[in-house]
Amino acid sequence: MRPSSIDPAVRLRWREVLHSAGIKCTEQRLAVLCELEHAVEPVSHREMLARLADYHWDPATIFRNLNDLCDVGLVRRIDVGDHVWRFELRSSEAERAEHPHFLCVQCGTITCLHEVAMNEALGPLRTSQPTLAVEEVLLKGKCPTCHRPA
Repeated sequence: MRPSSIDPAVRLRWREVLHSAGIKCTEQRLAVLCELEHAVEPVSHREMLARLADYHWDPATIFRNLNDLCDVGLVRRIDVGDHVWRFELRSSEAERAEHPHFLCVQCGTITCLHEVAMNEALGPLRTSQPTLAVEEVLLKGKCPTCHRPA
């Protein structure tokens, strides 16, 4: 999706979000945010470059924009242990902002587990360990496709 083809209401919404976050609204940031908004799982820098290939933007520009969006809290950076950062849009809803991810150790698919209420699950931990600050929970195993009985 080209920034010029972004629905004006969506463009205005993201412009206001970026302004509220204290960063400039650029065509690259709009495109990155729109792609992340439509992503069903966290996206690596390489995957984002593929999604935005028609723009012919410099890979470093996209990487800087992803990191700038992380720095202001609009995007979350995830590492599933393979030293590849993946990025996902943070939800405006606090309860959906914190969610675990599932990594299939066979095919590498990453799935967001939005249905797991992190605040409720970590509540007893946070109460008993007030200095504990859990930032990420990653579950590993085999997805339904890879876990088929032989």
